[in-house]
Amino acid sequence: MKKKILCIVFAVIFLAIAACQREKAVVEEDITRNANLLKDEVLSQTNTTANLTNETFLQTIEPVLVATNQKVAQTAGESPLPEIPALEDKAIEVPQQKKSPTHPVTKPTMVSKVGSYMKIGTDKKGQTLSPRRYIKISSWVFTQQGKTVDFYLYAVPYKTGKVQSSHLIGRVRGIEVINQQAQYTRYWNGITIHGNFLPKGNYNIYLTYVIKDGGGKVLKTESRYWGRNTDFYLKLE
Repeated sequence: MKKKILCIVFAVIFLAIAACQREKAVVEEDITRNANLLKDEVLSQTNTTANLTNETFLQTIEPVLVATNQKVAQTAGESPLPEIPALEDKAIEVPQQKKSPTHPVTKPTMVSKVGSYMKIGTDKKGQTLSPRRYIKISSWVFTQQGKTVDFYLYAVPYKTGKVQSSHLIGRVRGIEVINQQAQYTRYWNGITIHGNFLPKGNYNIYLTYVIKDGGGKVLKTESRYWGRNTDFYLKLE
């Protein structure tokens, strides 16, 4: 009797467990079926495929090609776009400058100086000097063949025209000719080369020069007054 009761109890328990497992399987099957139905419904309402990643796809824009003779389509209400004329390559013309006729350049004729030149003080007649006040006497000789020049300066009493060796106030020999000229400068205060003072009065200045070649041979000897006449004089006080 006891064995029969135990068998009945185990049978009831077994049936209960089996019922529970069957109910659980049914529930899981329902859940799966409902999830699939919901997924199909959502996908049916959209034409795009859902992206399941974080990647962002960039939209590719195709370039619009417009032919040269094709007009761009205009939307309603817009003003027509101005047509841009096609550019053409043109050669740039450079105006040619008229060449002026060239004239041959003639070199100036070089004239070599010859002779002599004198300048005393301000180069005006009637200038004064004294034993304490000097005056500058400069003389130049121009020559083409000469190599050296000897200079002799005389103080000649005004308008007498008498040149005396005792009135020699300057003397220098062998001045070298450079660039076809030789120069001699002397400061005079009324004294001669012999150390004597001339008497007070008016005096002309007279120059004698001797041009020599490289061997010392005399080529030319010339003389002249300051101003080339006796009107130019110095006043010795």
